[in-house]
Amino acid sequence: MVGIVILTDKCTGCGLCVKVCPYNAITLENKKAILNDLCTLCGACVGAYRPGTNLIEGWKASPKEDLSKYSEICVYGEQHGGRLGPIVPEIIGAALELKKPRTSPYASF
Repeated sequence: MVGIVILTDKCTGCGLCVKVCPYNAITLENKKAILNDLCTLCGACVGAYRPGTNLIEGWKASPKEDLSKYSEICVYGEQHGGRLGPIVPEIIGAALELKKPRTSPYASF
């Protein structure tokens, strides 16, 4: 099952899930929680209830991604009228410094 399913037959309309949803993806209609298309599957609603109540099902935490395969740096910069924002060159310089190999035993700090 992919996604979040609110078990409306068990929903009491308490509104806990509505209060904790950071995306306004849950509304109460006829004292039942209804999920709309703003849902990002963050799972905040699942944590609103004590374990074992089973009001919401189908959500699973995303597996932890192995970030060791990423080694590049990406910099996004603001521009106006084709000119870079004044801080962008400094950010690019900092990114280039981060990219340099570390030789000092204290470089990992």
